[in-house]
Amino acid sequence: MSAPAAPAAPAPASPVKKAKKAKAAKKAPAHPSYLDLIKEAIKATSKGGRPVSRQSILKYLETKYGKVLGSRLRVTLRLALRRLVASQKLVQVKGSYKISAQEKKAKKPKAKKAKKPKKAKKPKKAAKKPKKAAKKP
Repeated sequence: MSAPAAPAAPAPASPVKKAKKAKAAKKAPAHPSYLDLIKEAIKATSKGGRPVSRQSILKYLETKYGKVLGSRLRVTLRLALRRLVASQKLVQVKGSYKISAQEKKAKKPKAKKAKKPKKAKKPKKAAKKPKKAAKKP
């Protein structure tokens, strides 16, 4: 009699690859960045460079961008203000905010003067030597 047959080795399990879903491209927001929105609100409501409260910034943004920014404006504004203070783009004075000195300087890059096109220099003409009349033989 022959020896018992060795059990067949199971085929290696190939990992099942899942089809990756194509990510939908994010829509660009219909409003400027929150930094720009907050700067605009501070400039519009500030009197003489004084700090502006979060409530007045919120009120300004609601009146100007209310429908565009949506219902979560209050929370998003609070988080944006916190993030901008941490990155030193805004300065918090008690419960109010103002634009930092660094951000004011960064905002105004030096305007480059438009360079006038240089006139093409005409090459100097070599002094013409008077031609001698050809001698006739």
